[in-house]
Amino acid sequence: MITAKVPPLNPEHVGLIASKFCGSRLEPLQPIGAALYGFSLKQGSPDESALQALEHVMAQRGFVVFKDQHDLSPEELVKSCCWFGGKQVHSTHAVHPATPNYNRD
Repeated sequence: MITAKVPPLNPEHVGLIASKFCGSRLEPLQPIGAALYGFSLKQGSPDESALQALEHVMAQRGFVVFKDQHDLSPEELVKSCCWFGGKQVHSTHAVHPATPNYNRD
């Protein structure tokens, strides 16, 4: 059986994210992924260096869970998803009805 090793969180990225999102903390999930606590997606787009750090964490760990996002509207969720990647929401399962043009541009 082959087991892939997921790298630990980069302390530089953890520090940058904590400084850009005051009071937030990034923790590894096991066996893959990471969780970001203390940042509300309602706050709007983070600056470019914070987005790059989050993208690196996503690439290295597989995904980031933005914890405690209880009161996001569908529009806010779609807008925050567009901070990453090609500025489109991608899904292999379903498309949320609030996705602009149902992601069929």
